[in-house]
Formats: sequence, C-alpha cells, structure tokens
Amino acid sequence: MELDDRSMRMGSILEAEVAIAPRVIGWINGDPHRYLGDSLFQVEMPSESLEQVVLPSEMLERVLALVEHFDRYREQRARLGLDEVIAYGRAVALLEYGPPGTGKTLLARALAHHTGRPLVSLRASALKGAGWIHDEVEELEGLFREAQLQNGIVFIDECDRFCHEESEYLPHILVEMEKTDTIILMATNRPYKLAPALDRRFTLKIPFALPTARERLRIWEIHLQKIPLGKEVDLEYLADTYPLAGGDIK
Repeated sequence: MELDDRSMRMGSILEAEVAIAPRVIGWINGDPHRYLGDSLFQVEMPSESLEQVVLPSEMLERVLALVEHFDRYREQRARLGLDEVIAYGRAVALLEYGPPGTGKTLLARALAHHTGRPLVSLRASALKGAGWIHDEVEELEGLFREAQLQNGIVFIDECDRFCHEESEYLPHILVEMEKTDTIILMATNRPYKLAPALDRRFTLKIPFALPTARERLRIWEIHLQKIPLGKEVDLEYLADTYPLAGGDIK
C-alpha cells in the first residue's frame, strides 16, 4: 500500500488516502494465483502436463534434473556456506530458443505444473519504454520478488525485445537475475538479438526446432486424443504431408 504526497500532508493519519495495489485486491477477493490489472506480470497455476511437450528425451531429462532438484541445490549451497562466499547468481536460468510455435511457452507452463510452482510471467507486450521506464523497472523488480515470495518460476517470453545491447531494461534484468533465488525461464525466437552480457547468466540453453514427421504425428495425437474422429481422418497423412509447427497444429 502507498500513501501519496497529499495524504502525507494531512494533519492526521486517519485522513490519509490509501492506494491498494491490484495484486492485494486479488488476494482479498480470494484469487491468489492470477491478477493483471495494470501490472506487467501475472501469476497463475498452469494445467498443462509434460506429456504434451515434444522435446528430445535427453534434453527434457536435463531440464528436469535442474528444475526438480532446485530446492535441493539451494539447501546444499547453504549447507556448504557458498551463499556466504558468493551471495549472487543463485538462480537457475534456462533459455528456450527456436522458431515460433515449437513449444517454448508450453514447456514453461508444463514445468510449473509438474513442480507445483506458480508461473510468474512478464507481459512483454505491455512494456511501453521511454517515459514509462521508471515505473516499469519497479514492475520488473516486482516480477522477481513475487516469484521468490511464492517459490515460483519466472517466465519471460520474447526476451529479445528488452534484453538486447541497447535496451534500457537490460541492466535491471541482469541485476535481478543476479539477486534472485528462483528458477528463471526466458524464451526467444531471435537468440542472436540477445546481449552478450546475458549469455553467462544461463545455466542451460534449450534449442527448439520444427518437429519431424514423427513428432508431428505425436502432436496431432496429443491434441486429438479425447476427440472422436471419423474413419477418414488419417493423422499419419496429416503429419507426413504438412510440415507444421506444434502451435499451428494446435
């Protein structure tokens, strides 16, 4: 809650006007996991499962090894005294990169569901820049703080839009990544746009590619598994004939 300047000049605290953030109103209304209002981020508990993710098994295993054992990793850092020696860089940051519609957002949502953690997502399209930079930097700080408070996962889609070399947001993003103690997922279709300073912050980079015919068949089956199909529907033909991304199939 905030007291504005006019309220602070009142003779009594009882006369002060209190501005309650939309996030707090959400909690009062019994909706602790999703709120937008005028915020740049939202919190939710996704329902997508890892069974919906089409990714090479060895890569998925590496991702799960990092995410599933994150709490254990933090415990060991504290037990060994590493937090006292190196007080920054405690996050596990993953970069997802590849063409649109290949499952980057789906993986983030499925990992949140799999681990039972809320997904705290930045609404990149809402960033205005220019004269709004001060207010939006505070929102970025709130994004990471919220994820830490709720033991959640930070998800930043289209990160190339504000993590390039000339971005006013980049220094603040780097600082928050160093300070936070959370799991961070960033996604981009254009990894070549990212600033080099961001590169060393990533624990693992996850490449996404257009699915093969066999993977497309699996995607068709996943989306249609509960839907009655006519006898003339040939999923193998669809998978072999149309080289679509998973998002297009959906």
